[in-house]
Amino acid sequence: MRSDKIFVWLIGAFLIGGVAVVSTIAIRTVPYGGDPEAAFAAEDYDAALEFWQAQAVDGDARALIQIGLMYENSLGVFEDFPKAAESYLRAAELGQADGYSKLGALYEQGRGFDTDMDEAMRLYGMAADQGDAQGQFKLGAFYEIGRYTQRSYDEAARLYALAANQGHSDAQVSLGSLYLAGRGVERNNREAAKWYRAAAEGGNAGGQFSMGILFENGITVPRDYVQAYAWYRLAAVQEYGGAARSLSTIEEQLSPPELERAKTLSVEMWELYVAPFQNGAEG
Repeated sequence: MRSDKIFVWLIGAFLIGGVAVVSTIAIRTVPYGGDPEAAFAAEDYDAALEFWQAQAVDGDARALIQIGLMYENSLGVFEDFPKAAESYLRAAELGQADGYSKLGALYEQGRGFDTDMDEAMRLYGMAADQGDAQGQFKLGAFYEIGRYTQRSYDEAARLYALAANQGHSDAQVSLGSLYLAGRGVERNNREAAKWYRAAAEGGNAGGQFSMGILFENGITVPRDYVQAYAWYRLAAVQEYGGAARSLSTIEEQLSPPELERAKTLSVEMWELYVAPFQNGAEG
């Protein structure tokens, strides 16, 4: 439902040199109460862009991020990567660190620019230094796989931990995997399970798939094929790589009553660990 705010200007009747001036009422309706988030949720992208642009003129860095996202993803406007990049950079210069990480992603993916991994790393590093979780995660991934830099599991673990502690679910999965393998940190299955569960319960399909592995193999938890099936099913429905195959394998281990319980459990878990995160706001 559209929410409007009414602005009213009143000019009262008064006398100037004995001449009466009649009062005037001017009424203008501003859709969504001028709230860009409400306009965006209603998919009225023209209104959302107008409101965010007005905020950007006043130096609102978050508004600049949202404008960049609209140009990057062609929401209500034609796709325009240079304009997106300009908005991200202006936001970053105003202290919005994720502007650097979003700009870094454009360079990494070659969107609007030639692919430039050195520039991407530099921008991710600037974001990470300012505490941006996405920048920390992306830079950590570069160090983990030794991509365009010398491999360092220690540095990857450090960066993943910074992001994971801010609730970055991909970083939580990656940190869990380092603990499981003992790379950059002392091997600790319980710590791995802690981070996998945090990611899984936060709606991350990779974390849900990893929880399936733990339950299938009895790692830090009792082996439980019903639980394994439920976690794998969450990941498989989200088309996470390898989850469908693991789901099929574990299904063969279940009796008909167990399979029924597993399917019921997966529906309950979907409502807890997937549905609430399906329409999360970008930020």
